Amino acid sequence: MIPLFSPMTMIMTLILLIVGYLALIRAVNRMSSQSYYSSGNEMLINVVLAVMYLVVCGVVGLLYVYSGFNVIVIYGVLAILVLVMLVLFLRFCLQNRYGMRGLNVALFLIYMAAVLYLTVFMRIGVVDDSTVLTTPFDDLQRAVLEHDPEMMEHMMLNVVMFIPFGYLIPAMNPDALRHWSFAMLGGLMSSTVIEGTQMILHIGQADIDDIIANTLGAVIGYILVRFVWQFQRNWEI
Repeated sequence: MIPLFSPMTMIMTLILLIVGYLALIRAVNRMSSQSYYSSGNEMLINVVLAVMYLVVCGVVGLLYVYSGFNVIVIYGVLAILVLVMLVLFLRFCLQNRYGMRGLNVALFLIYMAAVLYLTVFMRIGVVDDSTVLTTPFDDLQRAVLEHDPEMMEHMMLNVVMFIPFGYLIPAMNPDALRHWSFAMLGGLMSSTVIEGTQMILHIGQADIDDIIANTLGAVIGYILVRFVWQFQRNWEI
């Protein structure tokens, strides 16, 4: 593990903060009855959102520091965020239920149940250990520099496991869920929840590289569904 404030850790944190802010901007625009980009106040609203976002991130950072760098604080905040996103997502699906494709929704639920079983439920009572690895791309360095085939296989499995996620999210509703942010942010948050659950229940490693690999898999799945639909001429790029 590298020091807490290493350049790589800071870069990864900055990327996640930027992605989170862009997701917030998009969410506000989506939930508005009229797009605020047409209101003439785009700059003002973006500044207000940026200030609010930085204040919230600052409060979480202070809680993290004053808790003695307890990662439970971070995962607690993420758990609340995931709950809010889940409620909003379910509300969004209900509003667009007539456009949902029943077969793909069923496949997605079966797929998520299988992922949760493999990553959480199957390990309960079997593994009684927990470690937290916060070094981004450490697994990749070990796989490449040390020529570790098991580590490379582990990374590839984490990527492949989330390819169906990125494929099925837009496939459930091609009109409402077609934007890349649903697949990428959904993969990021779902993987974070899985890793946090493993840490809290002491059933394995909570590894940031697993989150990166899962998110990459979701993006690959999204690219695949776009390619397939473009090939079928059901989705204009």
